[in-house]
Amino acid sequence: MKIAAIVDRKGNAMVVGIVSLGDLVAALLEEAKLEAGVLRDMARSRIMALSA
Repeated sequence: MKIAAIVDRKGNAMVVGIVSLGDLVAALLEEAKLEAGVLRDMARSRIMALSA
């Protein structure tokens, strides 16, 4: 588990949430899949524009 904390200007830390590493990895993987899909769509549209 990963504990998310913030520190205010006075140096006081406050716990704002707890995130499991599995959830973190799943979110990063989903973001990478989305980015790959967007880049693939951009490449396809560019290829289609050049071949037309």
